[in-house]
Amino acid sequence: GRWSARVLPAHLLATPTTDLALLRQSPTSYHGEKLLLGAVGLVFPPLLSALLLVGGFSVPWAIPGAASLVAATGLYLLPTFAVRPKAAEVRQEFTYALTSYIDLVALERRAGSDARQALQHAAEVGGEHWVFARLAAALAESATDGRRPWDAFHQVAGELGLPALDDLANIMALAAEQSMPIYQTLLEHNRSLRTAQ
Repeated sequence: GRWSARVLPAHLLATPTTDLALLRQSPTSYHGEKLLLGAVGLVFPPLLSALLLVGGFSVPWAIPGAASLVAATGLYLLPTFAVRPKAAEVRQEFTYALTSYIDLVALERRAGSDARQALQHAAEVGGEHWVFARLAAALAESATDGRRPWDAFHQVAGELGLPALDDLANIMALAAEQSMPIYQTLLEHNRSLRTAQ
């Protein structure tokens, strides 16, 4: 993958960065996988043709040559077409878990917790689920570097392409600025998220 970044033209290296970040795959491993699959496609037809020749079957050289080009191109593009549906599935899982998280935040706020406490306690309740763990990690980073928790959520939403998390960050920021009761707002937002799902 690193070699391809140095050698190949930029238009061949279009990288779906938000999708890869969501799938926790590095761009170098993504491009390395593409090159490896392309190489397999390039080598397999001539190798099969050679094995057939050893077995006594003659194949015109143009057939494995054309098959090599088609297989190499198809296998090189395979990860590109595989990433988007996988990322869409993971985004849907994230949104589904986020609705539970929002319910927990709303309950924490109703119980009198401030915004940061509500967000942190709700993230801790989720335990080892990757969505709750990712939110807890963002909140821990924001506490360390002095950022507001919704700013950390905005950053994660931008990195991973998660508009639902961005909406939650906006609601929490607005509630903190205007000191408004937020319980009902969170429930209504959650209802619309679930309806959209």
